[in-house]
Amino acid sequence: MTPTWINQLGNWNPQLLRELRGRLKPRSVIVAIAISLVVQVLLLLAFGQGFLATGYELSSAGLNLFRTLTWLIPPVLFAIGSYSLIGDVAQEERRGTLNFLRFSPRTSQNILLGKILGVPLLPYLSVLLFVPLHVVSAMTAEVVPLGFIVSFYLMLAAGCAFLFSVALLTALLSGARGFLAAATAPGFSAITLFSFAPLFMTWSFVTVWSQFKVMGSQQDATIDLQWYYVPIATNVWFSHLFVLLNIGIMTFAIWQVLRRRFHNPTATILSKRQSYAIMAYLEVFFLGFFLQTPNRVANNVSPVESLFPDSLLNLFFLYGINFFCVLVLIVALTPQRQALLDWLRYDRRGHASLQDLIWAEKSPAPVAIGINLIIINALLVPWILLWPTSGPKLIVCLLLIPFMLSLLIYAVITQQILASKIRNPTTWAAGALATLLFLPPITLGLLSLSPDKVPALWVFFGFPWLLGSTLPALSNLVTAIVMQGIILGVLSWQLNQQLKKLA
Repeated sequence: MTPTWINQLGNWNPQLLRELRGRLKPRSVIVAIAISLVVQVLLLLAFGQGFLATGYELSSAGLNLFRTLTWLIPPVLFAIGSYSLIGDVAQEERRGTLNFLRFSPRTSQNILLGKILGVPLLPYLSVLLFVPLHVVSAMTAEVVPLGFIVSFYLMLAAGCAFLFSVALLTALLSGARGFLAAATAPGFSAITLFSFAPLFMTWSFVTVWSQFKVMGSQQDATIDLQWYYVPIATNVWFSHLFVLLNIGIMTFAIWQVLRRRFHNPTATILSKRQSYAIMAYLEVFFLGFFLQTPNRVANNVSPVESLFPDSLLNLFFLYGINFFCVLVLIVALTPQRQALLDWLRYDRRGHASLQDLIWAEKSPAPVAIGINLIIINALLVPWILLWPTSGPKLIVCLLLIPFMLSLLIYAVITQQILASKIRNPTTWAAGALATLLFLPPITLGLLSLSPDKVPALWVFFGFPWLLGSTLPALSNLVTAIVMQGIILGVLSWQLNQQLKKLA
């Protein structure tokens, strides 16, 4: 007879029950428990021998063990959990069972939540067995407050929710077959282990854990991190609220994309409405970190840096962040040939209005990319104009125009390629973008044409954030903008002719 709790679990989330039944095999559970216990015994032996050899106090040995476990648990859980999730989804795609889940009466949130809770079950179990040793070592250290332990596992849960959501999205985007699908799981796991996990731990120590002072002088160094002039790390409650709220917003946004791609794998990654909201949020989020309390200007700085002590370099750094974000948007918003055919033949009904180009799911992407660029500049321009200096703000504002035009050129070229009747248009689009991004700076570098020598040329190719403290002359800047405008106009006309042929 089936226990009542199993029936209740099956009614709440059948996918989770399916994962539990598939993974709670005696052999798998025994192996997970054995690995966890063996690692714990090895750690106890290592720190026990150090304690006996050096004669340190038991509290010192406990503190060292606690610090080791604090740095060990998140990377292991993140890497193994994400690998399990991506591998499971890829396997379901190959077998065709993921399509059955798509036609299930259950919501996509219910199915994907069952995946996140059930697929990494064995990593969850292994980490759970580490908790007693982690807590006991903290108690032995006698300097670790209970608040830090609670905060550690709270942040660990938030990090898992965010990262595993990203892992699911990556699995859905990678496809079912080919080299990309085979390399996704180990590649994502490696990136997680060597990039995301260290960044997650460093960010946590800088913000939410900076006031606990439990990890030694290097990790406990307080950094005056501000967001819109508000210190983040000085108040434990505010830092937790800030970090958890933003992780929650980012996870919510990823789940909107997951819902979209789960039921319609051929759709664009983002809808145009979603892109506007996400870009507005990211711009507000990133800009806040560049509004810091100004420091005194040193005497040995360049004239431009004396006019803009920190703002100009902050702006160029924001250029780079926004440039990367818009490139991702180009990939996420640009529809392929079949979607354009459907839009031209059925959705537009003989005509294409501006409203269609702004909101329609399958319409060409360049107009939507342009609106996202306007959203970016809607915050950057007022920030520049409010700089407390009398420097050449006009030239700085004009630098935003080639930034926009270069990205619009990339968007139009990408749309042209994806609308063409060629084999592997995605590969061709990726190759074209890579060529446009890397060939000009490499060529200029080989010719020894650095940004400080020919700043206008670097602006023309769409790299204003590499100028550092060098600003181009107004005449050179206007010339670069006019040339970009001509190129964009020609490419837009070609795209319009291509769409007419498709119609």
